[in-house]
Amino acid sequence: MGMYDTFNGEQEKVFPWYTFSDTFNQIDGHGGDLKYYGNGDNIPYRSLSRNYTRNFIILDIDVFEFLGCQSEHEFIMHIIEDGILRKTVYPNEPPENINGYISNANYIISGYGEFIGNIHSLDDVYKYKNDLKIQALEKQEANRGRQTTLSQILHELCELKDIKENTKEYKEKRAAINEMKKKLDEQQKAAESKIKKINEKFFRLWGIDNEEYHMYENFGMWIEAGIFILNAIERYQKINEEYVKKYRKNLECYQDSLKKQFENQLDDEEFLKGYMKWAEITEDELIMISKLFEKIGYIIPY
Repeated sequence: MGMYDTFNGEQEKVFPWYTFSDTFNQIDGHGGDLKYYGNGDNIPYRSLSRNYTRNFIILDIDVFEFLGCQSEHEFIMHIIEDGILRKTVYPNEPPENINGYISNANYIISGYGEFIGNIHSLDDVYKYKNDLKIQALEKQEANRGRQTTLSQILHELCELKDIKENTKEYKEKRAAINEMKKKLDEQQKAAESKIKKINEKFFRLWGIDNEEYHMYENFGMWIEAGIFILNAIERYQKINEEYVKKYRKNLECYQDSLKKQFENQLDDEEFLKGYMKWAEITEDELIMISKLFEKIGYIIPY
């Protein structure tokens, strides 16, 4: 399952952290820190790149159940109140209790940290699950032709290994594979178009369109990634010069990409103050952000 955190024994990916890839000039997310949270533990409901608020619910529904895999529970709910994990709830919880938890939450998020809208009761949870199933099956069907062609290509490539190169049989099979690849490209484009429409339909039913949140979230991801680089340079300064060179190169690419991505925001006092307020920046975090901005030639308005 990769990186995750555990809530009363259940694995979730709601607290990602971010690094910068200088290969693709993009931010890469990592699913968690492998931390365990039990009832009564403080939950990191906010970071430089998220703010779920102190009262929210993690609603985990296993999509793979819809594709033939076994799932132990119809759903799992982790109840966070005042920044503390209060309880993990399963379908055998009395409906009135679940309805109460839902009414007290500011947000409901999926096991991957996606915001879910329009859930006001246990009945809505089951409606959401049913639409999630429909979405998963429709996406599987949209990919079916592409997967069939891909399997055929792999089969033909395996057979090609046993044929002598430059023979008539080899050339014919290679030509057939090339035609299949063209077909695969066409199927890929068609599948992507269908899946985009499927996702848009699902989002209209259950998504939350919060442009300001995603704007600050995206900015915060880049800030986290930049601080990660500075910390890595400091950490390896005296013990591994090769790593220091690697992260300094990473920092140079990061700076260029950051400035292109946020050309109008990095010196926009109103935007930066809005971000600080949204993320509930602490004094220690402000110091780290200031160091990052100083490194890239900007000043934090605080």
